[in-house]
Amino acid sequence: MSDAAFEADEKRTATAQIFKSLAVEMLELAALDQSRPEPDPLDRTPSAAARRADRHSALLWVGGKGDRGVVTFALCCDALNVPLEAMRDATLAAPGRVLAQIRAISNSDSQSVGNADMGEQASNRRALSYSF
Repeated sequence: MSDAAFEADEKRTATAQIFKSLAVEMLELAALDQSRPEPDPLDRTPSAAARRADRHSALLWVGGKGDRGVVTFALCCDALNVPLEAMRDATLAAPGRVLAQIRAISNSDSQSVGNADMGEQASNRRALSYSF
């Protein structure tokens, strides 16, 4: 492999890894917004209004109807090789469980980065897809 081909492959791999990290963070944020308790309907404070808006936006994004960010829910699932409908159902039904799984996988991925164990990261992502 030539130096130019090797460098291009390295850049492509790094870009894909950055996108996967973004996808994980967006799914984590959506699960976090949905797992927070709904504010009291009589609560008119700005923080309650922000929580309601975040929750509503997350529900729309997961449902494929929202404009949260530039990356769709389907694209995030595709980037992580996670079945779309299974992830959608799990996120809507039990966002706290999804959030815990994403955080566990993210933590193990960050620990394995120092070891450069890409196989472990791939198996963690497979575990995420099988758990839904």
